[in-house]
Amino acid sequence: MSDYFSAKDTSLKNNLVINLKKYENEKISIVESYKLLKNINNMLIKALESTISSSKISKDKISEYIGKVNMYNAELTSSKESYDDSIQNYNILKANENEKIENLKSNIEDQKKVIDLKKSNYDLTYLSKNEKIENLKLELEKVKSEKKLKLDKLNAELQTIKNSKKLVEANENKKITSIQNEIDIAKSKLNNEYIKSGNYEIKSPFT
Repeated sequence: MSDYFSAKDTSLKNNLVINLKKYENEKISIVESYKLLKNINNMLIKALESTISSSKISKDKISEYIGKVNMYNAELTSSKESYDDSIQNYNILKANENEKIENLKSNIEDQKKVIDLKKSNYDLTYLSKNEKIENLKLELEKVKSEKKLKLDKLNAELQTIKNSKKLVEANENKKITSIQNEIDIAKSKLNNEYIKSGNYEIKSPFT
């Protein structure tokens, strides 16, 4: 490099060397690499342009080098543009994918709401059926209870009739017994009368 730069290019040469070492040794991003390379190329062009008037090398050779650096600059710019386009396309694709993901999430949430609504309706229907079943059971128990009450009432009435019948029969038997006793007493008195009168022929007063 010293063959191309004259003494007055020392500062430019030093800066160029520093930037080359930085590019070779430091880990930097693609964008930073592009900027650094562009800066190096621009400094190289300035150095070569300065060399035209200060070095013994032919002007044609220097012009050739400048042309190569400019060509590399153009390729570098084209590559950067391609990179930028790729990044832009990636961001667009990522945005589209994110939008699709968000739409899918939204659809999933909507489906969950539909499922929850159906489950809620099912639960309400199930509860309604159970409630109807319980009401029918209560109605059945009520009917059974009413029938039992009616049956108990009829049994009680039947028992009352039976008790009344027994009481009537007891009273009738008592009356019959009383009448029979009266008849026996009457027979006894009649026999006594016959005995007193000397007539032993006993006749029934009922013949």
